[in-house]
Amino acid sequence: MPPVAVHTVIRTIATARIVMPKTIIRLAAGRHTFTETEQAMAFMAGANAIFTGEQMLTTPCSGWDEDKAMLGRWGLRGLRSFEDAEGHKVDEQFVKVEEDGQAVLTEAARKELGA
Repeated sequence: MPPVAVHTVIRTIATARIVMPKTIIRLAAGRHTFTETEQAMAFMAGANAIFTGEQMLTTPCSGWDEDKAMLGRWGLRGLRSFEDAEGHKVDEQFVKVEEDGQAVLTEAARKELGA
């Protein structure tokens, strides 16, 4: 099966952004096959996150230093896990990470939200 064309990926990202405006749309394994321009187009279409690191299971990925430099050229910076856009850590009083890595709202958060 041939790889999915980059323009198809970009249209899919744009559609996902329209349908789910507040969701995280992350570029992951395989993005190293895209040029920097194609990755920038994906961000302009609505992607707002990437997985970074030398390897994702069995798929090679871009390293953090390379990704950090690329984001810097675009005027962006990466966020740490559970960090908001202003760089503040998400309050552990309201979010906890379970053993399986899932982030869940605490009882205090549900109470605060009236849920």
